[in-house]
Amino acid sequence: MLGLIGCSADTETGEPSQPPVPPTSVTSAIVTSDSPSPSAEPLGAITPNGRPTSTVPPSPLPEVGATCLEPSDRARRVIIPTSTGAKLTAALLGQGRRGVVLVHESNQDVCQWLPYARELVRNGYFVLDLDLSTSGYVQYEGVQPSPLGLSVSAAAGYLRKQGAGKVVLVGASMGGTASLTAAAITTPRVDGVVSLSAPAEYDDIDARTAAGMLRVPVLYGAAVDDRNFADASRVLHAATTSQKSIQIVPGTRHGVALVAQDGDPTLRRAVGAFIAMHTR
Repeated sequence: MLGLIGCSADTETGEPSQPPVPPTSVTSAIVTSDSPSPSAEPLGAITPNGRPTSTVPPSPLPEVGATCLEPSDRARRVIIPTSTGAKLTAALLGQGRRGVVLVHESNQDVCQWLPYARELVRNGYFVLDLDLSTSGYVQYEGVQPSPLGLSVSAAAGYLRKQGAGKVVLVGASMGGTASLTAAAITTPRVDGVVSLSAPAEYDDIDARTAAGMLRVPVLYGAAVDDRNFADASRVLHAATTSQKSIQIVPGTRHGVALVAQDGDPTLRRAVGAFIAMHTR
């Protein structure tokens, strides 16, 4: 489950390379104010607390976004600690107090959301593009990956620690299910969730239970002819007791494709308006 070789992206060491925004005090379910700082070493050579370690992944891992990040993105590759000892990888783009965490579909990686992340950065958002893929996941021997919802919760806490005063989670398919679960358990609460084409269940995650626990606004989106995902979005919408809305649009587009440049214009506008409203 659950950069660039030879280019100008920096490896994040816990502080943004652009002018920093004063961090907000945070205590979350996963990342707390006393969590260890992310490593300054390249992926595959982690040194917790600044000391070398002989425990490294069995084979080198590709750098996050190695096939898609460009020097012009000014992205920072980050390694996010969790309470289990597992570490997550992501790309951090932009800066400011309006934060968005992007969570990709299954069998995808940080590159899937990157075009939309670039749009958000142009509009003034501080974006954490999370990588939950096998190739982007860092762990020590014997440490099991943290569950998907806990991983997204850790990402939300990390973005707050970097200076984001407001944080909205945007997840597609698997990432939508994980984002709903994260929103139900993260403290302090995130400020909103966008769930696109999310299944009601994924692995051991029951998103219907999470939806009933939510205390934050949620926007559900799906395409009417996208197999069972439109029905799942309706089920999750019905289970949600917090402020909620749903957009079922024509076509078969799934997840990230719904809000791509050539995606559904109605849903693109709805998602953009939701993010703007809940990061003000």
